[in-house]
Amino acid sequence: MEYIIHMIDEHGNSKVKHIEAVNVKEVERKAKKKYPSYEIGRISDDQSQIDYYTTIKDMQKTKDK
Repeated sequence: MEYIIHMIDEHGNSKVKHIEAVNVKEVERKAKKKYPSYEIGRISDDQSQIDYYTTIKDMQKTKDK
């Protein structure tokens, strides 16, 4: 299942990432391993949120070109 995770570091920088996992605990474990300096804010498997952030990310990529 695909999850979206919101994280923030000690400087106030935020990240939104997509992570494939079986459950929320696995998402949290993977995120802590890959981004140890970030605090996890929210984890969601809501498809509409995943679609929204995917669209925004794609729009930013085309804007930067």
